[in-house]
Amino acid sequence: MKFTVIVPKLGREHVAAVLGQIRAAEELTLFHVKESKMLCQKTIGIGVSCIMDCDAFGLEELARNADDALYRSKRNGINRVSCFTP
Repeated sequence: MKFTVIVPKLGREHVAAVLGQIRAAEELTLFHVKESKMLCQKTIGIGVSCIMDCDAFGLEELARNADDALYRSKRNGINRVSCFTP
């Protein structure tokens, strides 16, 4: 599942820290797999992109940069927050 969070007036590092706290809290939430006694833990990869990282302000570029950062999180292991760096 992918979703977008728009956070106005905060810098990349602050947003990454807040999302890291959310990621850590979600990691502690266990759930049962349907029709199974198996207890599972969530893993979350997050990609962060900021308007100041874009050559020209555009939502498509902003989303693409966040997506690149997300896939860097996934490549580097589970439960990570990665920031796009130009």
